[in-house]
This record gives sequence, structure tokens and C-alpha cells, in this order.
Amino acid sequence: MNHAAQHLVQHVPPRGRLRVMPANPRFIDAVLADLLAIRQTATGRAVFRRLRNAGRVVTIEQPNPPTDPPNAWTWLRSPHSRGKAEIVIVYDPADWPNHASRSLLTSDAILFGRLLDAVGVAVGAGGVDANVESPEMSAYLRERDAHGTMRESV
Repeated sequence: MNHAAQHLVQHVPPRGRLRVMPANPRFIDAVLADLLAIRQTATGRAVFRRLRNAGRVVTIEQPNPPTDPPNAWTWLRSPHSRGKAEIVIVYDPADWPNHASRSLLTSDAILFGRLLDAVGVAVGAGGVDANVESPEMSAYLRERDAHGTMRESV
């Protein structure tokens, strides 16, 4: 794990947790690269703060089996014990951008949208309509592009 990834992992909020499953090194590296790209923007840091304040566990998983065509979604997994349900984000950074579809969004933008959806689920506001570009997504894309933090495909 590189220094920037270690820094991100060390600063996972105490009230909420962010996990990446399964332990596939390529998947983990690609997800961490997306998370670091998101973290480099003020809009991304604001989304991480909102998730931390919600106090939920958020798990990022690779689709199994792989989706064809590529897809990404967020869902609520019931807890196995007492406590709040876990929020699960399912996406594969290797699927994005998807040149076969209308969406040319990169994997960091796909994950950012799913993190916005996780915030909505965590606070009981419902999910984000993936077909509508939210003000937060627009702000993220502007910041990312202005700072040159757009992630290259892995």
C-alpha cells in the first residue's frame, strides 16, 4: 500500500468506517486511487465528512459476478447483530469509463456518485437518481478537472 493510501486508511473516521472487499490487490489499489482522487477535492472531503457524521459502515465491493454491461449501485445490508445496517457500494473501477454506453464518466466519478447515494441512505433521504447530475457531482467534476486530479483507468 502506498503512502497516500496508508494516510487515507489511517484517517478513516472513528464513528464510521470505510471498508473495501474482497481482498483482491488490483481492485483495492484501484478503489484507493479513486478514493484519493475524491479526497483531493473540497466537495469530496465534504462527502466523506457527511458519511463520517452519519456513523455508518460503508463497504465497497466488486460485483460478483461481473456486470455486463457495467453497472454500479448502492444498497443497505441488514446487520448481523444489533446496530445500524451497513451501506454497500458495488462497482468495479476497471469498468469505467464505459465506452460502450452513453456515460464516459471515469471510475472516480462513478464512486463519487455512489458515495452521494450512501449519504442519502445513511441519513434516510433515499438514494440519488443516477440519471440526474446533482449539484454535488457537477461541483466535484469541476474541481477535479480544475486541479487535474482526474484518475486514469487502471
